[in-house]
Amino acid sequence: MVALFQGATGGEPTPDEADEYAEVLGVKRRIPVLADTKVRTIERTPYDGGSLPGLCVLSPEMVMLECYDGHGEYEKALDFIEADAG
Repeated sequence: MVALFQGATGGEPTPDEADEYAEVLGVKRRIPVLADTKVRTIERTPYDGGSLPGLCVLSPEMVMLECYDGHGEYEKALDFIEADAG
């Protein structure tokens, strides 16, 4: 899941921006891309919004394993998942 907490101009994201972002990522219809208009993502995760993009890894039980930042840094997510599974 991708949650946008900021729009293209820095303000509140819109559903249209979420749809456009899904197109850019090439994930439309495979991964939900949501417009977090109330910015609850940052309030409810250890990610502080300081560096973009922010990524959080969840277990299959929806337990937050870790949050970090970095575009294309999915290898870190795999490390957290493997550690949790082991």
